[in-house]
Amino acid sequence: MPEIDHDRALKSLDGDVELLKDLARMFVEDAPILLEKLKKAVNENDPKQVRSVVHTLKGLIATYFAKTGVDIAQRLEDSAADGELDPFFIGDLNRLEEFIGSMMEECEVLGWAEQH
Repeated sequence: MPEIDHDRALKSLDGDVELLKDLARMFVEDAPILLEKLKKAVNENDPKQVRSVVHTLKGLIATYFAKTGVDIAQRLEDSAADGELDPFFIGDLNRLEEFIGSMMEECEVLGWAEQH
């Protein structure tokens, strides 16, 4: 499972477990949509759109203090800012997609993403 820092995430929300669960539900709903937008932007060789979408994903991941995911997203964002969408970028994109999948799974296992 990813390195979600549960304690820090909860502390950043003043211990509001329900808010954390609401954010997890939004993450589970929004992340796949954003990943598809990201892939489309990469396929269209649109670094500006790639940077925008990756920045949004990075923010979602950062909510959980998941350092590895934030680091991957930051590398992608930096590459896109430089207009670089080379093969190394694609490797990081695949790693980000796997990381997000693991985060979604962890949110579901913890019961954070269940609908009320």
